[in-house]
Amino acid sequence: MGNNSSTLVRYICKNKKKEFIDIRRMNIKKLPTTINILIMCRELLAADNDIIELPDEIRSMINLQILDLSNNRINYLPASIGHISTLKELYLGNNKLFLTPLSPSLGNLTRLMKLDISSNQLDELPIEISFCKSLGLLDISNNRLSSIPTEYSNLLFLRTFNASRNQLRSIIPGIMNWTHLTEMDLSVNCITTLPPELFSLLQLEILKLGFNRLQEIPDQIAKLVNLIHLEIRDNPKISFIPPIGSLCRLEKLILRNLQIKACPAGLEKIVSLTDLDMRDNTMLCSIPWEICRLKNLKKLDLGGTNLQSVPPDIGMYFNQIYLYYFLKIK
Repeated sequence: MGNNSSTLVRYICKNKKKEFIDIRRMNIKKLPTTINILIMCRELLAADNDIIELPDEIRSMINLQILDLSNNRINYLPASIGHISTLKELYLGNNKLFLTPLSPSLGNLTRLMKLDISSNQLDELPIEISFCKSLGLLDISNNRLSSIPTEYSNLLFLRTFNASRNQLRSIIPGIMNWTHLTEMDLSVNCITTLPPELFSLLQLEILKLGFNRLQEIPDQIAKLVNLIHLEIRDNPKISFIPPIGSLCRLEKLILRNLQIKACPAGLEKIVSLTDLDMRDNTMLCSIPWEICRLKNLKKLDLGGTNLQSVPPDIGMYFNQIYLYYFLKIK
């Protein structure tokens, strides 16, 4: 279809009254101007093609709610994208949007609930995205961002925030406003410290901080009592994890490749834990017998540590545990 634009035009004309249009993986190079007749369309899926730009006529899709243009070669967003006031979900991941600044007209999409602009090599974001007050999901991962506009703290209904694989040096000021946030991924950045505001996000269930430059974890981590998944791996300057016994819902704890010398205090209280990874902590020489109280543990990875011993018959304490450890016998 992509090599014959007339075929695509005919397809659009044939389906002009449809609410759902799926033209994914059709080798499309360009969307025709005839998309202006798709005024009934609510969902347009055009991912996995070779589309470079969007026609201005896209503004005529006045009932569009979901637009998926991920995995294309789009290098420019026309201002007309901001005229689709009905849009609720916009997926632009894995394109080439770094070639031109993102259109400020994105800020006009006040009903937008999900925005994915990941994997675009972006080095800056328009402040206007902060006007999208309904945003619940924002994915800006795998770009070249060194900072995030402070105005983004006004996205009061944000629930999922993915800024992993960037060059961020700090966490956005005003983050305490994200009181509905349940998932935050800041892994693979250059963050050195965690601000106190982070620990006011009491609804957080998933927090990923791996592969940064963190030097310590504040005691306030214990306030995040709704955490289910906590990942601090590969921050090799961290030598101590504060008490975490209050994290009673935690199921997955990843403390791989740090410099901790002991298990965090209160670890044995987290009976919900199913996956505990402390691999490659070369300073870790022992684990307490109380770890055997974690009856729901399915995986315990202690490989690459300097353990001299483990609690006797540790395997018998757990139900179908996958135990992987290495004993260094002197």
